[in-house]
Amino acid sequence: ISRHYYDVAMITATEVGASALADEALLTAVREHNLIAFRQAWKKFEEAVPGSVRIVPQDALRAAIEKDYEAMQGMMLGDAPEFDWVMKQLQIAEDTINRR
Repeated sequence: ISRHYYDVAMITATEVGASALADEALLTAVREHNLIAFRQAWKKFEEAVPGSVRIVPQDALRAAIEKDYEAMQGMMLGDAPEFDWVMKQLQIAEDTINRR
């Protein structure tokens, strides 16, 4: 699962990623698509609105993701960024979405 967090962090660190984070219409379109295509009660897509989006994992889950991230180092191309950098990027993304 850590690879998904890594991917999101890497994308949000790009110009395209920053643009996507700032696009509220895109968030709405993604949320509406997911409500139709991937509806599962536990996913709570209807709550994915600015002010309530949570990307950064809670502490208990974070420890497990960090352990997985360390184990995945050989699966990533080149030198992977430090796990703390990944978490900081996710916090930036979360803050950007929720500032609207």
